[in-house]
Amino acid sequence: MSGTTQDARRGRTRAVAPALALGLMQTGSAISLAALIFAEDASSRLGPAVVSFLLGSLIVSVVMALRSNFTTMVASANSSVTVVVAALAVRLLDDVADDKAVTVAAFVAIATVVSSILTYLMGKFEMGELVRFVPFPVIGGYVAGTGWLMLDGGMRVVLNRGVGLFTADLFTAEFAQFWVPGVLLALTIVFIPGATKPSALIVLAIVGFHLVVQMTSDLDSVEANGWLLGPLPDSSGLGILSPNDLQAVDWGAIARATPGIAAVTVISIVGLLLNITGVEAEMGENVDVDHELRLSGGASIASGLVGGTVGYVGIGQTLLARRLHTSSRMVSLAFVAIALTTILAGPEVLGALPRFVAGALVMAPGLALLQRWFVDGILKGSSTDRVLTVVIPVTMGFFGVLEGVGLGIAIAAGLFVIRYASLNPVRLETTGATMRSNLDRDADDVALLKIEGASTLILGLGGFLFFGTAARVGHRVRAALESEQEIHDIILDFRQVTGIDSSAEAELQRLLRRCEQHDAHLHFSDLRPALLESMAANGHHDRIFPDLDRALESVEEKLLADRPHDMSTSTDTGLAPALAAHFETIDVEAGTNIITALEHGSPLFLVQSGTFTVWVPNTSRARRLRRVAPGAFLGEVGFFTGDAATATVTADSDAVLLKMDHATFDQLTESQPAVAWQLTQLILQRTARRLASTNALVNDLLR
Repeated sequence: MSGTTQDARRGRTRAVAPALALGLMQTGSAISLAALIFAEDASSRLGPAVVSFLLGSLIVSVVMALRSNFTTMVASANSSVTVVVAALAVRLLDDVADDKAVTVAAFVAIATVVSSILTYLMGKFEMGELVRFVPFPVIGGYVAGTGWLMLDGGMRVVLNRGVGLFTADLFTAEFAQFWVPGVLLALTIVFIPGATKPSALIVLAIVGFHLVVQMTSDLDSVEANGWLLGPLPDSSGLGILSPNDLQAVDWGAIARATPGIAAVTVISIVGLLLNITGVEAEMGENVDVDHELRLSGGASIASGLVGGTVGYVGIGQTLLARRLHTSSRMVSLAFVAIALTTILAGPEVLGALPRFVAGALVMAPGLALLQRWFVDGILKGSSTDRVLTVVIPVTMGFFGVLEGVGLGIAIAAGLFVIRYASLNPVRLETTGATMRSNLDRDADDVALLKIEGASTLILGLGGFLFFGTAARVGHRVRAALESEQEIHDIILDFRQVTGIDSSAEAELQRLLRRCEQHDAHLHFSDLRPALLESMAANGHHDRIFPDLDRALESVEEKLLADRPHDMSTSTDTGLAPALAAHFETIDVEAGTNIITALEHGSPLFLVQSGTFTVWVPNTSRARRLRRVAPGAFLGEVGFFTGDAATATVTADSDAVLLKMDHATFDQLTESQPAVAWQLTQLILQRTARRLASTNALVNDLLR
């Protein structure tokens, strides 16, 4: 036999013990969770519930082991979700008069199936990344609250008297004799070093307890005094509701508990996503979140149909299996063997489990969650995050899960509003002296705009505008109107604005009135459809522009209204007559494309009359790059580089062009190099002016 084969067998042999240990912990956990929910007035269905919880947990474990992308992904009935279901079940019991156990069973089944269907649908529609939007303090507070509920639930399992941590007589001998062993066992499970000791401790506690009973008392007396889960009713069959059971269900009470089912759904999905991302971070590998959602949702649906509860990957069990070099399939096989043996042994064996052990299995993960909360939320968190992570668990403990999570979200939303309002929504602030429209103008116009453009304030806004951020915009506009620099026009660009609320709209209306009082004009560009309709409905059609470029062009035309825009008045087109002999004069009709994007070999054009738009057609919305007037060159970049045209040029109106092809320019270069150089120099000068204007704008952006 080869050494490799022997090593593989030894590896599998070594993996059996930890797999059995994890299987034993999964079995004990499923039984404890059933005891947690079906306690007090619902205890008549505890026997069938134990069988259903075990089978449901087996289904989840096997499905995840066979179909998950990770070989060490261990899954079973989830204690975090189940403890929330138990807390809601306690409320439900107070609202039901008769057949409380049947109503609780129906509630568990409905909550499990509904939350699992939604979990599956989230995976199907690839919505797993939504977990990234849950604020971390809310998650931390929920984790701590769940840990607290687990402690309280474990105490209820141990005491079996319908009371938990808030029992007035908790420290009396009558109660302490039951919960002290459970708490000590839970603390030992969580805080001892070593990997396989928790399962060994559980076995030792069970065996040691029964040895002491045999030496000092008898099983019937111990059972009668409340030390054991038993006596259990007949557990033959599953906890599936029969037609007679369905008739006995208090459907009105379940209808009133619908918000609780919604809470279970949210907590189940968030808990699953958090566990998956936690495993992903610890393993350093990428997890297909949506695949795991579909897998867990489908398995939990089956679990709910047999009377079980929600199950999914357990981060602690998965990481433990990885450290012990055992696979999820081996753990699942061990779980199947132990759970089926337990079920076949009957209610006598199930009922012989000591309550302090069952309670410890519920309290231990709760202690682990509280430990993580204390380290990550209290020791490492900011002051505001600490407040939030304390308020949520306290509220969950005293008032309920829904109230705690709801209050946490409300506080987180309030903190977000305060913090977001402190951000400056003005992403760009400049003037018309620096930023100009993409309309090519002659040197005299540009010189005039450098002076007169200072009276135009340009504010590029970004983010979501609401009462907080809109107020900052209003403050900046009012400050500009009251400054020493005279402002005649203000342009608000909304291209990077993601949304706006009604209070922000009201602030814009106030700004319009304020500008009118200062004889200034307020313009809007790139408005979203909803705001566009609102502004138009208030009679502001002439102030709205499709983009910032057109808004700038409108303001510039107003500033240059007294200057004719003819080529003959330009100071830098004196060479045009000398070059005219080398150009071909052509007439162009409105709407004609003289240059088409991606085409090669375009000639050089000089505009004599009319205007043209340079635009990019291959985007979701045709975007204007430039608008050219008489005296401007077109196609100069492709003409000199030989590259394909990057944009399309369309005539806005009937126009006259001077055209020079490559052959003519080559001939001009050979015969009259001085004239060719003058043409090249003229083009370079205009390009340099555009570059200088762009540099000035970039400087404003980087302030």
